[in-house]
Amino acid sequence: GLIINASNGDNYEGNCLVVLGAGLYGDTPSPALAARLERAVVYLEQNPQAVAILSGGQGMGETITEAEGMRRYLLQKGIGQERLYLEEKSHNTRENLYFSREIVLSLGYAADEIGVVSNGFHLYRAKSLANTLGMSVKGVAAPLPDILGLDMVCYFREYFAVLKMYAQNVTGLGLDR
Repeated sequence: GLIINASNGDNYEGNCLVVLGAGLYGDTPSPALAARLERAVVYLEQNPQAVAILSGGQGMGETITEAEGMRRYLLQKGIGQERLYLEEKSHNTRENLYFSREIVLSLGYAADEIGVVSNGFHLYRAKSLANTLGMSVKGVAAPLPDILGLDMVCYFREYFAVLKMYAQNVTGLGLDR
């Protein structure tokens, strides 16, 4: 219920977006990441003063970092380079937020002035993890790609990811960042 309730996102009207990575195929955004990027394009076009922190390191099967892949995508959509900041060290959602927080603060934004762009199924966990890092973020929901059964798979997987997050919070494991 918590995951579904958060999936529509929040009313965010700020100037600092963090776009969470979701995988590349070589150097091409996965369908989930492309949906996040399209949502970011809409927001950035509607808010020309806003900046975006593109968060994601390089994983298996990726020829560049997710952040660099996102930068290239947004540049092709007409978003100016001066509005894009890359966070290329992270390998999971907690690290996305941890390392992005450093960039947010270096740009002069407060840790509670941030919008986090992700697919709806992922927003509850992203916001919860941000909270553990002293950030109060607003979710900016990107739709899932229209692929048969993808929504069911993503929500089912997310349920177990949230359970893992709770277990880590209780045990303190994985909270060194």
